[in-house]
Amino acid sequence: MTECDTSRVRLEDVLPVIFQVILVRNPVTITLLALLLCIPVFLFSRNTLVEQRGMRFDLYPRYVGTQAFWNGESPYAQTVTDRIQLGMYGELQPADADQQRFAHPAYSAVFLAPLLALSADTAIALWITLQFVALLATPFLWLRILNWRPAPLTFLLLLIGLVFIFRYPILSYLWGQFTGGIVFLFSLAILLLKHKRPVWTGVALALAAVPPSISGPLTVLVLGGYALNGKHWRAAGVFIAILAITSLIAILRIGWWLPDFLAGVSAYADYAHPVWALDYLPALLRPLSVIGLAALIVWLFWRWRAAARDSTQAATEWQRQLDFICGAILVTLLLVPQTGNYYLVLCIPILMITLYRLRSDKQWRWLGYALVIIAVLSPWLWLLLGLPDVETLVTPLLVGLAWGVSLIRKAS
Repeated sequence: MTECDTSRVRLEDVLPVIFQVILVRNPVTITLLALLLCIPVFLFSRNTLVEQRGMRFDLYPRYVGTQAFWNGESPYAQTVTDRIQLGMYGELQPADADQQRFAHPAYSAVFLAPLLALSADTAIALWITLQFVALLATPFLWLRILNWRPAPLTFLLLLIGLVFIFRYPILSYLWGQFTGGIVFLFSLAILLLKHKRPVWTGVALALAAVPPSISGPLTVLVLGGYALNGKHWRAAGVFIAILAITSLIAILRIGWWLPDFLAGVSAYADYAHPVWALDYLPALLRPLSVIGLAALIVWLFWRWRAAARDSTQAATEWQRQLDFICGAILVTLLLVPQTGNYYLVLCIPILMITLYRLRSDKQWRWLGYALVIIAVLSPWLWLLLGLPDVETLVTPLLVGLAWGVSLIRKAS
């Protein structure tokens, strides 16, 4: 063999090495890799996105509201809203436009306080960087949850498909939404529950509830399922305790804020035009769909409960826990009105579970794969057709159908 031949590096030789490195279990190595990734993403975010769009990111109203909170002002005051609008647009907005009010619970200002050490533009760049890294890390978390070690090329295709082609993760990053952190923290909580770390589970879910519009109902549903099964009461207790303590801090800082928050949410619904997924169904089917979704989550809970009562069915119980989590995500996405399609990144855990199960199913595998591919590509179809809102119904249904195929496999 010539010297040139021996120095040649083949892709199939390098990828397994890279794959082993990025999946290493050493937390120090994982942290260093994440920090290295943050640097170029932060520079791009700061010098390109923020440079071009200024303060027009989802974080900015929360940043200004947090400033007001720690200055002793109500973040819901009209004067604070005026500052937000001037900072984002350079002028006050007309009454029929998006007012960009601080519409989160006041306790979120406690969690966001560290960002005040940075200027607004730097805080936004850091924030969207962390959201992107969180989105990128979510599939890795599910590999750990599922104990799945796919071939390197398979995993690269999976990562590219779920994070870059699915459209919602990149869309969430570009607009600086909170959804990257939500799906990451929710996934981290499931990993912690698997390893019986209820205290840290409660912490992760409390952080995920900083914007509680979707994560709040989802967390209550999941923790409620665990609690009713006699599991992880401490996780629910820690979750409630953290939100209670931060809510008390908010009361001590700005007074009784709940009426202003509820009024802000009501006003937000008027100008942000939330979309209820089931509105795209015929009127007769809407109540039937609600009943069907309620029946689904009850059925998933009881089949999990039946396995939990039998100590010899530990593996089955774990699979049914995952089914309950998938059902909880779908029910939340379909029943809770949304002001955007960003929350559909919560479909990623369902898709990961579905793909993991389909790999060993010869009978239904290709049908399931086809449904997954259609679900991942479908957001681009709604964009091309000018139907961006209908995806809040159709995309979860497609993901749910793919997941349903894995249930058929298990039943058969």
